[in-house]
Amino acid sequence: MEAQFKLSRKGEFGLLVEGIERELEQYLPEGSEEIEHRAYTWEHSTTINFLLTVDSENEATFVDHHISDHENSNIDVSEFTITHDGLYIVSHSIIPNKNWIDHVINSGGNFDPYDKVFYYDSGKVFEYKTSKEVDVRDFYVFQNSQYNTIVEVDKNTFVTFHLDKCFTLLVKNLLKCVHGNVRCPNPEILSKERERDLI
Repeated sequence: MEAQFKLSRKGEFGLLVEGIERELEQYLPEGSEEIEHRAYTWEHSTTINFLLTVDSENEATFVDHHISDHENSNIDVSEFTITHDGLYIVSHSIIPNKNWIDHVINSGGNFDPYDKVFYYDSGKVFEYKTSKEVDVRDFYVFQNSQYNTIVEVDKNTFVTFHLDKCFTLLVKNLLKCVHGNVRCPNPEILSKERERDLI
């Protein structure tokens, strides 16, 4: 199973994360009795999307997360509101839910291939072998291992939503001040236009 998603802009400051594994047939077929390493059915899994911002020293800082519980929804979409421009990491993670744990146990399977068995249940993430709840902020640290139950992929994206809005407003103001328009709302822009010094 391979985690895959697409990013798009929504509205002025929204970043949309859409899981596309289902349409690419990455999930095991529904009703499947198979137990495969790091492969789940839709109903036996949950998606957690993380948003991190990256500073000039390449340090990533947790911003937000969104959980798509597949057991209660057929939609795998998250929307994040971007508060400032810059470099972001979007991490798209698929983990099994409690139903998968029960399925493995009831089928006589075991969790030997995994160092850590993370799963989702009732709005929380747990580690099966220790029976402890895992803070979602800490959960991101455990990714990037073939020896746990997390299937994930990261994408970097540079966002300029706020700069785009500033530029759009500037262009609108400039167009209002086209030579001959006596209703120019900004005398400074009108002066620059007359002097051909718009940049």
